[in-house]
Amino acid sequence: MSTSYIGSKVSMVAGSPATFNEAGYKAQVHVEIKGIVDVGEVGDTQNDITIDTLIGRVEHVNGSSDLGEIAVSYGFISDDAGQILVRASAGTNTAQSFKIEDADGKLAFFMGVVANVRDRARSSSEYKGETFVIRGNSAVVRGTVTA
Repeated sequence: MSTSYIGSKVSMVAGSPATFNEAGYKAQVHVEIKGIVDVGEVGDTQNDITIDTLIGRVEHVNGSSDLGEIAVSYGFISDDAGQILVRASAGTNTAQSFKIEDADGKLAFFMGVVANVRDRARSSSEYKGETFVIRGNSAVVRGTVTA
């Protein structure tokens, strides 16, 4: 049976954890970003290194891992502490720790910087909101709320 992402939360805090594991991230005090509408795909991709062999076959090996950019959008809440932190950290290259908590209790932690905070398009069929990207700078650490 499929599980919905309804009820998932995104939180952040300036700075790196003391250790890059579940305990290190959980020791931080994350601030929830309220009004989240959408969070892009989370997880590493690997560079494709190709080897053109003399037998006429191209072989592939995995290269460097990259968390890439994670697109996020939210409905604008002017006094939300999380949204204020997003706007204040945009374009600064200040390391941020992020936590995604799914409704089923699964957690994803990672580091990154905030970039490209923008207003959503203005039209009669759009909500007032903002979008931004997280440029990932670490591996994703998985955990659970109860662990």
